[in-house]
Amino acid sequence: MAQVWGVGFDTLKTLLFAIGPAAPPLVGFSAWQTELVALGYQLGFLILPSILPVAIWFVLYRDYLATLVGDQRTTPV
Repeated sequence: MAQVWGVGFDTLKTLLFAIGPAAPPLVGFSAWQTELVALGYQLGFLILPSILPVAIWFVLYRDYLATLVGDQRTTPV
């Protein structure tokens, strides 16, 4: 899913910014929509590849992490 996000926004970025300044109106994007494409591209290129493996690891090893931290629900107050 992260790859689809990255490839999709990379394609949009290429269509909107690499072709030239006349491309966004031809594609039908307004100024705020081009800003959202730039934000989506940066998220897909910079943030998701570094955060997603850590998030997947947390989900897959949550039982192990619970043993490391200690289950707070079973500890008496």
